[in-house]
Amino acid sequence: MVGGISISDTAKLEAMIHSLGLLITIGKYLPLMIAGFATLNLILAYLDLFVWGHIAPGIFNAILAAAAFIFLGQLLKRRKIHRYEYRYRGRHLKRYPTREAERKRAKAAAAS
Repeated sequence: MVGGISISDTAKLEAMIHSLGLLITIGKYLPLMIAGFATLNLILAYLDLFVWGHIAPGIFNAILAAAAFIFLGQLLKRRKIHRYEYRYRGRHLKRYPTREAERKRAKAAAAS
């Protein structure tokens, strides 16, 4: 009950689905946003240091640009890890013989 108005469960579920869709969209375009932020800071650092002659803001923008490029590199490296590498590989899979082991046994049985 928010301010005397109750929110139904379906409205809460719709809001959750909408917010998850928004988060997925942000995650999809996150590398572009980070690259844009880093490039903007790099341009501002250049302008501050060499055109306008302001040293402190130029150093600050250069540090932000370097941090953003490092973060972008880590993000892109992390995205190269494929999802299939995260699957569950439990010990129970080792109990069952693989097809190759079955083939070797069949070959050995056929040869003798």
